[in-house]
Amino acid sequence: MTDGLLVEVNLHYYGGGKVLYINKDMLIPSLFELFKEENSLLLQNIRRLYKKTYNNEKPSPLVRLIIYYIAPNAEEAISTSYAQVLESFNNCCLNLIDKREYETFFLSMPTELLSFVMNATLRMAMAQDKVMDWEYLKGLAFSRKKIGNSVAKKSELESVFAYYYYLGTGKICINLKTSVSNIFTLQIASIDALYKEDYALAYKLYTKVITANNKVAPIKGLFVNPIANYYFSLAAIFTNTETSLKKLETMMKRNGDREYTPTYFLVQPLKAYFYDKSDANIRKESYLELCEKPDMQMVSWLTWTMYPSFGILPTKATKPINPPNWAFLQLETGIMESSSSEANLMKDFGGTSLLSRLEVKSLWQLRLETLI
Repeated sequence: MTDGLLVEVNLHYYGGGKVLYINKDMLIPSLFELFKEENSLLLQNIRRLYKKTYNNEKPSPLVRLIIYYIAPNAEEAISTSYAQVLESFNNCCLNLIDKREYETFFLSMPTELLSFVMNATLRMAMAQDKVMDWEYLKGLAFSRKKIGNSVAKKSELESVFAYYYYLGTGKICINLKTSVSNIFTLQIASIDALYKEDYALAYKLYTKVITANNKVAPIKGLFVNPIANYYFSLAAIFTNTETSLKKLETMMKRNGDREYTPTYFLVQPLKAYFYDKSDANIRKESYLELCEKPDMQMVSWLTWTMYPSFGILPTKATKPINPPNWAFLQLETGIMESSSSEANLMKDFGGTSLLSRLEVKSLWQLRLETLI
């Protein structure tokens, strides 16, 4: 009866015992339903039972924040700082961000919070290669009026959406010449330049992006978003200078011992071959384990396309079952619905797959060319 709705957790640190938690995917939908007018009697009964069971304690900050954006006048609602629950809040929103029935919930958020949520949820959706309702999301991002000091926050929200919209559809939905320059708009311009073979411009723009990113990133020299590290690596490789190629080494140093990360599997082979001038390599067992996870769909497709050139695709690796959905993945892998789709994607992005442009030669040739 509760299959998929509740999750059983063992509380070992409290001396044993089991507790049932509601599935994170169901928390917002459940509260959304509970606070509908027709369920007012049920809500009263739950409140009474909760107060009796927990000695009048308030629900968790996460639940209270969600309630605030559903029913701001409810006695449980609270709008105080959401920083402490932001990660959990994002996880609850992941599968709902493009669902039209929850539009009022997302529209009730302050612009700054919606920017955070949209960035986190679309980054995860991209990692999972999820099908998204892009036109609905465009309306969600661009529907807010620019008033007073909200202009900058509104521009940030639009930039976040435009970045993922570009990767998801291949289309640029903002004017890059007049839009604010930030981490997201500069990446759109840089990736656009990459596909159009203006490598010098692409690298120049990405160095600006990494400089701006270093001011807010938990690790300098490394993006949180693995696809940003992927495109920055390719910009450095196609620029092909000692300084640019050293960026690959910096990325892997910053990645540190966390070799199970998507960035490791996307960048390490490129760094080994193009910077170290050595055989490309990965930890194959770790790669196979990671590819079983749903949030590795993007990495699975990119590495399935990249690794054969370096001869490092594990023999036990399996091709992803479902064809890619996001436009950049279709272009990079060459797997799309039809030849007309390929022509349209090349027109949208302005060029061919970047992976298809990599010149992978025998190591002795590569080293000889380096000496010359």
